Amino acid sequence: MVQGPGRAVLVTGASSGLGLEVARRLAARGWAVGLMSRDTARLNAALSEISGSGASLVACPGDASNPDDCAKAVEQMKKVAGGLNALVCCAGISLRSTVEDTTAPVAEAVMRANFWTVFHATQAALELVKAAKGSLVAVSSLAGHRGVPGYGVYGAAKRAVVGLYDSLRLELAEAGVHVGVFSPGFF
Repeated sequence: MVQGPGRAVLVTGASSGLGLEVARRLAARGWAVGLMSRDTARLNAALSEISGSGASLVACPGDASNPDDCAKAVEQMKKVAGGLNALVCCAGISLRSTVEDTTAPVAEAVMRANFWTVFHATQAALELVKAAKGSLVAVSSLAGHRGVPGYGVYGAAKRAVVGLYDSLRLELAEAGVHVGVFSPGFF
């Protein structure tokens, strides 16, 4: 990730789980952190929890699967922090269900939460991150690299994230932007 003063990062899914932990750790390292979450109560609780770090925190209420909400969050970071050095896409949901038992609306919700959140947040942040020669990081899963019984739809959504960021890495190879995918196991 970018080093030096004036570092600003937007973290999607920042009100709980991995997103909250990422936001907490970056704030502890002096980053200006935008916390994006669709759950305002949990977002406020996360802000209160991290506020003792002394870092600049920016509440970015919104749904990362909505391109307009992503654009608003990026604009808010530009206004408050003067730009954006990094984006960390942590928004997502898990699903344990066989493909046979998964309804189309559930599959679409899983894809929306795990792929479209990354796509829309990345598109919204790309101009500022490119200008900063910063970092784009997306959370996938080991299930996005290898089939896991009961996680077919979830794995497909996470594999789409890997494909998107693999292509983006090639597209931005000469722009000085770091593009990375983090693929944890189940936790």
